[in-house]
Amino acid sequence: MAFPASLSILQTEFSQALYTASALKQNAQGLRNASAAGPVTRGAVLELWRQLGAALVIWNRAATTPGMAQYAMDQFDNQSLDIAAEFTAMLAAADSLRGWINTNFPRNGSGALLLETADANGVRSNMTFTTLELADFRTQADSFIATIN
Repeated sequence: MAFPASLSILQTEFSQALYTASALKQNAQGLRNASAAGPVTRGAVLELWRQLGAALVIWNRAATTPGMAQYAMDQFDNQSLDIAAEFTAMLAAADSLRGWINTNFPRNGSGALLLETADANGVRSNMTFTTLELADFRTQADSFIATIN
């Protein structure tokens, strides 16, 4: 029997996918809750947008790693777990949330993101989203958060 180095690749990809899901759920939940409590900076929403994009790259790489579905079921010690369906649902919800942010993020006429204002002295201020402006964001975030246990 040959040395099972391929298990190391599965372990690494699986661990990265799990960590990313856990961290992103926590970040999305925090921003979701903050947006329900009051205004949040547009920069915070932009950062979640970036994190979602990075997570999708990690998750898609894990999904295409040969043997990953069986490895995941083995790690969870649950052969009846439909890991592919659960994973696909998480990816779809993440992509939907990312799409919502992309579509609804304010831009100027040239497509540049509107993040800050500056007064006559050059003092910059972060622009914010109101609670009302992020109502649909919270719906999207709730859907994403629900896909991760």
